[in-house]
Amino acid sequence: MVVRIALNIAIFGVVIVAIWSAVPGPDPGLRGTSCQELAICDAGISLVIREVDPRSRQITMGGRIALAYGVGTVTDGAVATLVVRSHQNLVSRPEPIEVEFPLPKRTSGENDAELDLPTFKVPLMEGSMTNYPHDRYTAFFRIALEARGVTLVPHGDRREGSGLFYAISSVRLDDNLSDWSLPSVGTANQGSFSNAGANFGGAYQRGLQIDLERPQKTLTFIYCVLLTPLLLVVALLLARWRSDKTSPLELAAALLAVLTLRQVLVPQDIAGFTVLDKFLGIEVTIIAAATIFVHTRPARGTRTGVSP
Repeated sequence: MVVRIALNIAIFGVVIVAIWSAVPGPDPGLRGTSCQELAICDAGISLVIREVDPRSRQITMGGRIALAYGVGTVTDGAVATLVVRSHQNLVSRPEPIEVEFPLPKRTSGENDAELDLPTFKVPLMEGSMTNYPHDRYTAFFRIALEARGVTLVPHGDRREGSGLFYAISSVRLDDNLSDWSLPSVGTANQGSFSNAGANFGGAYQRGLQIDLERPQKTLTFIYCVLLTPLLLVVALLLARWRSDKTSPLELAAALLAVLTLRQVLVPQDIAGFTVLDKFLGIEVTIIAAATIFVHTRPARGTRTGVSP
């Protein structure tokens, strides 16, 4: 009786936790530095991670950029160039990623000019798909903003050819990336944004490190689903203990459930033999061992010396 009650409590608890964890929570993202915190700031950048591709080991990024009012005079045909220099395997990428986009002309009295930032790709420096669902990836890159057709306001800290001074205010995930999270939530002092700069082509630039991992809700959901076949086996073994009428096909149902779980739990872009495959393999061996054990031992009547 106690075992049956405990088993029912366990399975209902797993169901409730699975439903709770299936609903993703909002990811707060990374907080950076606002233009108001800097002595000079020509543009504020809000980055959005549009896509994560572990197979090709790169992320696709976009976002918005706000050119501060009063930074200078913007003429017709003004173009800004986003220069991204990334690090892969701790070695600076030899060629930068350059993306051009037009700047709107503004008249006196207007607010900051805000526009969408073109998408660009950054390679992932670390991480392995075989650690799924505990795989974690890191990207590190530096951004420079250059502009043609913009007459910048003179400033004591501005050097010739230094480009636009910018601040990365935030980094967040696109809404369709609920199976990822940015674990390093905080400011530059907490490791989300690197305070160290580097000299690339005469321009002193801030570095940005992005870490990606599976959120805790995703991990909870995966392991709740993995637990259900084992609870089913326990229930069938309990029925076998009470009577000898349990069929091998009943235990085979739990085995078939395990074999289909990988297609449900593992994303299609994850290839190779993962940590999750090891858990599924262990479950298969446990179910097979339980099936063989309960159906090869003598029946109750035979064990007590009574013919069945």
